[in-house]
Amino acid sequence: MDCYSDDIDQYLILDEPKDSSTIIHKHIKKKQNKGSYIKDRDYRKNICRNIVRMAIKSMRRESHLEYLGQYLNTDLEQFIELFQQQLCSFSGFRALKQRLLNQQTLFDQVFAKYLVWFLQNRASLFILNGEASQRSEYLRYKNEIMLFYAQIPHLWNSNKKY
Repeated sequence: MDCYSDDIDQYLILDEPKDSSTIIHKHIKKKQNKGSYIKDRDYRKNICRNIVRMAIKSMRRESHLEYLGQYLNTDLEQFIELFQQQLCSFSGFRALKQRLLNQQTLFDQVFAKYLVWFLQNRASLFILNGEASQRSEYLRYKNEIMLFYAQIPHLWNSNKKY
């Protein structure tokens, strides 16, 4: 499932030729990378989103299944499917904060515990082996902001640590 549009068409009008007889219109189809339009706007929001996506996508790994199995015996597959379907809803720290504050169901409570476990034990490995260009920024954000606020989400008001 993809959260972003694949192509954006842009039309450019090129300069008139020197003889001024015709105007050349050229259609240029430019394929943009996912998320490139917000790259400069809020990089930390993207880091939060990407780390949460790593956590959700890796739920099916053996060690992750063992951890989740401690809390969910029969509903494990349903839990994983639910969060993988809701992958696009985690767009940044505000969406994550809302999810962490809303712990009315067992699934929400287990997700909060799983996220803290993932940040403490697995996220660094995923970041170092991943495709992130600024790994040090990912690690700093994970350690100083996400891990801190994932445990006390009611204090999470921005992407900066107080």
